[in-house]
Amino acid sequence: MKKITLILLVLSFGLTITAQESNYKIKNLDTNTKYSDFGVSYVGENEAIFASSRTTKVVRTALWDNALPFLDLFKGTLTEDGQINNVNQLISKEVNTKFHESNVAFTKDMKTVYFSRNNYIDNKFTRGSNGYNLIQMYKASVSEDGEWTNIVPMPFNNDNYQTGHPALNKDDTKLYFTSDMPGAIGETDIF
Repeated sequence: MKKITLILLVLSFGLTITAQESNYKIKNLDTNTKYSDFGVSYVGENEAIFASSRTTKVVRTALWDNALPFLDLFKGTLTEDGQINNVNQLISKEVNTKFHESNVAFTKDMKTVYFSRNNYIDNKFTRGSNGYNLIQMYKASVSEDGEWTNIVPMPFNNDNYQTGHPALNKDDTKLYFTSDMPGAIGETDIF
């Protein structure tokens, strides 16, 4: 009886894997570079936004010991086969600062966007009590022409812990994000 149950479980698992393989296809996009390219969010049916360090934006200051490329947000046009073409840096210096920006989430009506960036707003670079500048989450309004305006930090941000990687549930009633804030179970949890 145990052998029959084991065989049925293995067959069931195999059928499940086969069924899943036929529903999805993973491929490397032509727009990928040797740099960090990640965090795709879709803007309607025809555009995508993603983070990349493909830019030559390198900061050499006392803020970091080594020069390193920073992430910016890029926008591209989606093709029928899922490629991202016509990739351009996104919007303005109000969005892409001289530090990191990444991971965006739009509300369904496309009027609000949440995103991650270094704790840097209004040209003010803020360090926590540990001496580090941390990643924080921001909210912006999206105008009719797609420009991000009224960029504000989220009320739960704190100079001494990170918040980022926003995601919205299906009906935009819950905002999920990662953080290492006090009360986290691990080093970084989903809130």
